Amino acid sequence: MKKRLLSVLCAASAVCMTAQPVHAANFVDSGETEDGYYYTEYNLAFKGMESLALYDKGGFRYYWSGISNCRAEVGKQFRSGESLRSLGEDPYYHYAVSINVNKYCDFRFGIHIRFADRDTELFIVEEWYSQKPLGDQTKIGSGEADGKIYDYYEVPCYNHPSVEGMRSYPEVWAVAQTSSLRPESLSHRYGNVSFRQHLSHLYGLNIAHGALYDAELKYIALYAEGTGEENSGSRCEFKAHTNTLVYRKSYVEPISPQTTAVQPAVLCPGDANSDGAVDISDAVLVMRYAVADREAVISEQGIKNADCDRNGNTDNEDATLILQHIAKKIDLNG
Repeated sequence: MKKRLLSVLCAASAVCMTAQPVHAANFVDSGETEDGYYYTEYNLAFKGMESLALYDKGGFRYYWSGISNCRAEVGKQFRSGESLRSLGEDPYYHYAVSINVNKYCDFRFGIHIRFADRDTELFIVEEWYSQKPLGDQTKIGSGEADGKIYDYYEVPCYNHPSVEGMRSYPEVWAVAQTSSLRPESLSHRYGNVSFRQHLSHLYGLNIAHGALYDAELKYIALYAEGTGEENSGSRCEFKAHTNTLVYRKSYVEPISPQTTAVQPAVLCPGDANSDGAVDISDAVLVMRYAVADREAVISEQGIKNADCDRNGNTDNEDATLILQHIAKKIDLNG
């Protein structure tokens, strides 16, 4: 199996894997980055070109052309026996991506969950062009989650590539019924995937699948997959700007009497999501907030941080200033 050297850099602009021809019939590569994210990619073509560039905080860029079927995914790997339930009553995945795909290929992206103690994989397909689950899929029902209607399928896979090599295993697919993704256009997508809602539907449809809520996690990853004819000129570029598992706990730790004093908040210009860093996710959040996206929630301190031009408004001009700060063209702290 042909392997490639991976050099992980922490700078968001650093490319960690460069494009090169892939000649192996089945190319599979996987590993872990220095900041704790897991990555894997595979290519089922005899020839073609692909490149996977890894950035910090789960961001990545995946490009491919002239390949019959390929996939790349980046996400969190688990070792401590955690389940979705142990992460919080309503853990969810937040993503913000851009997609550029031409008319000669098919495409889909979503969330891939692999369980360590169950021989089952769960795919939640957020957007697709025309590709649905392939093979002997069996539709087991439908349900609403995160404002979308999904169809649920059971899909047996035989001698299929996985991070453990070629193997046979069952898959469960939750596929959004509608998608606005179209080829030959640059598309931006962002959203949240609430696992509790999907697993609640699966529990009602099939108790064994519903029990995945308490299954031990192996990894949760954002994935992009494409198919096309090898000589048709098919190509696709997928870039993940935000790729984050959010831990929403159902309880609040009690505060001891010695620590009840409220400390004044420190202004951090550009840090709209108040995570202590200024990066692309802050710019995306401000742009969503500016167009009144109901899911774009910014705290009171975050709004103060986001008002970079100090005009009392949080709008696209502030997002532009954040991007200029990230590109080191200006210094918001100056």
